[in-house]
Amino acid sequence: TTVYPASRFHITLFVADLNGQLDLVKACLSEWFEEDLYQILAGRSSLDITFAGLNSFAEKVLFMQPDQDSSQQLRSFFQTLQVRLQAANLTVYSEPDFHAHATIMKTSQLKDPTLLERLNESLRYPPEAWEEFNRSLGTYAVEAVQLLNMRRPSEGYFQVDW
Repeated sequence: TTVYPASRFHITLFVADLNGQLDLVKACLSEWFEEDLYQILAGRSSLDITFAGLNSFAEKVLFMQPDQDSSQQLRSFFQTLQVRLQAANLTVYSEPDFHAHATIMKTSQLKDPTLLERLNESLRYPPEAWEEFNRSLGTYAVEAVQLLNMRRPSEGYFQVDW
């Protein structure tokens, strides 16, 4: 299957190669969380993300797309965190145009090597396959901010380093 398990549902703010600098990244995250996050939330006690519909990256990744307000809040989170990481001389890999999303299907999730080889480039999520579901998908409260090690899957999720 190419469906992301519900246990792996997350919104990625950035990807980085930590190269043994885990403690430094944790310190940056703690400062960001304590000093910047509450300011961005502007007095609210939680962050709610509204998903406006579906979209895809090159028809290879199907994702839920936040509405404009939620996207802007997530972009603010990313930008303030990026400033802290860069000030600590940590390299953050990000797209030039930050695109907040929650992946629900990904062709690379197909684990059967024979089937993957046979389908190769033909496995896609064209808009006509999902456009009837392209409507508001609800509002969800962010429950946690985590530093995940995507190279170390753990119990159907990722290893949590912070």
